Amino acid sequence: MKFKQIVSAILGIALFAAYFTVSEARTIESQGLKLDIPDNIYKLVRTETSPYPDNIFSVYELGSVEAAKKISMNYDGAGWIFGISKISEETLMNIIKDDIPGTELFAYKDGKYYMYNHPTDVRYMREDNAAMERDQHIWTKVNEWAYKNVREKFVADNNLCPVTADEFISKIEKSAASSGDDFTGAWHERIAGRGHIDIVKYGDMYKINIMWGESAFATSFWQMTARFKNGALHYDDCEYKSIEFDGKGGEKIKRSYKNGKGEFKLLETDKLLWNDFTQNAGNGSIFLRD
Repeated sequence: MKFKQIVSAILGIALFAAYFTVSEARTIESQGLKLDIPDNIYKLVRTETSPYPDNIFSVYELGSVEAAKKISMNYDGAGWIFGISKISEETLMNIIKDDIPGTELFAYKDGKYYMYNHPTDVRYMREDNAAMERDQHIWTKVNEWAYKNVREKFVADNNLCPVTADEFISKIEKSAASSGDDFTGAWHERIAGRGHIDIVKYGDMYKINIMWGESAFATSFWQMTARFKNGALHYDDCEYKSIEFDGKGGEKIKRSYKNGKGEFKLLETDKLLWNDFTQNAGNGSIFLRD
């Protein structure tokens, strides 16, 4: 009898401990996703949610937020620790290409990629130096949780697939290599050499930049994304600007337009033809590989 009582007591303690452990975390929900924050961290932070995928969760160190208010600083970024966003593959490829700091790919699901965003400078604030020294352990504690635990727990809680930027880039590079694609690279206009085209492939999308010198004081720029179809690269999102320079560091836009259309075709593996349907700028011009 006594043995059964002891077993029952042990089971009761175990169940109570299990319940207490579960209750030690706060769950924040947004857009069908959840972010768990331990109780001992939750009281030290301020959380924000958003209906927009590029800013699902944001977490701030509460003491820094309150300090900014006390010293009347209009500083929305005070105490920012991290944010989580959900983006498309195209947006991710642009982030990687432009090497945008403070963004880290960590998961994906259903064609969407999850980014861990963080400041590239220290957002720790207090009213004075004494308070800074006093509360340094709080700032350290919150950051250690954010950098060591958040991503792995978020992936598990939301049934996501972990992935790193290096793994994503490796996949894209293998895809490009296996396609035998001949459009990518740098090209120059074969007669005067004033026009230059750079084509980079990410997955099934091509990022294209064109620069064409009009004169010593004016240059035209085109930027577009294209996809391969029926033997050519087709685009319909071109942004164009003709910029005039005054020789003193100043500049002004002479002409511009958006949503331009056109295509690129390979005449041979080392000759590229540009057909500009909007402005006819490159029609008839042949570009050679650099």
